[in-house]
Amino acid sequence: MELIKAHEILIVDDSPTTLSILKQMFSKEPYRISEAGTGEEAISKALRTFPDLILLDLNLPDIDGIEICKILKDNALTRDIPILFITGERNTKKLCEAFNAGALDYIIKPFDLMEIGARVKTHLQLMDLIQRHKKLISDLKEANERIDSLSKMDMLTGLYNRRGIEEKFKMELSRTKRFESPFSIFLGDLDGFKNINDSFGHNLGDNVLQEIALLLKENSRGYDCIGRWGGEEFIGLLPGADCDGARKVAESIRSKVERHAISRNDKKIQVTMSFGLSSLKPDMQFSELIEVADRNLYQAKRSGKNIVVG
Repeated sequence: MELIKAHEILIVDDSPTTLSILKQMFSKEPYRISEAGTGEEAISKALRTFPDLILLDLNLPDIDGIEICKILKDNALTRDIPILFITGERNTKKLCEAFNAGALDYIIKPFDLMEIGARVKTHLQLMDLIQRHKKLISDLKEANERIDSLSKMDMLTGLYNRRGIEEKFKMELSRTKRFESPFSIFLGDLDGFKNINDSFGHNLGDNVLQEIALLLKENSRGYDCIGRWGGEEFIGLLPGADCDGARKVAESIRSKVERHAISRNDKKIQVTMSFGLSSLKPDMQFSELIEVADRNLYQAKRSGKNIVVG
């Protein structure tokens, strides 16, 4: 597997000879090399440049290599950087401490240049695989969130569909109960919409639905939730609105729809909308709220249309 980029390696060692040997060896590879001779310098550079891998001497003059490792692993910005210890130690307990501190591997001095080169390359490749895996998971999560969001939207109007509205209602119901505030809904239905489809065609009918949806969004309150309930029927969730408040919102929208002329290809279409209201009562289910609004909408239709009932 080829390395996907020129990785940066931070070499931390107080021996100029070791630094020189390693820098010379890595100069033949597509790596960017930085160096530090003390623990303090190593921490500073790691936090400034975020190298892809750190070769860390276990015994430094100022800070013990294990302590440096702990400091870097405790920091969210540097905890994922692979750390390979360079050490002359063969003490099993000491090496176990290094692994417990978060080290990924260790290389015993005097080291074999081919071995250290192979180990570094392997760990960089593993890091690349992990990063790709994390990105794939992130992309998948993002895609799933987009799919979930789209599944709650009506594709024609861009409003919430039934699923989206029902989910929003659950959220609003919880808030309404918590603050003991009023809550109402409206069901609005375009009057004589079948005649529009029959007279002008379904494409123009779709244009009418899109314009009405935009009108509903623009003339409702910012915290209201507007959806397409089905066909030419729309719904509005009105948090904080009692019956009178809901009537004001619905009447304002009704009036705007009545005055709005929809023009397409030299054709002007005037539409009206009837509304049924319903206000939440204690222990009332969403289906019951809809039933009341639906009955009131039916009454609005029977009473001559283009009115608000509720």
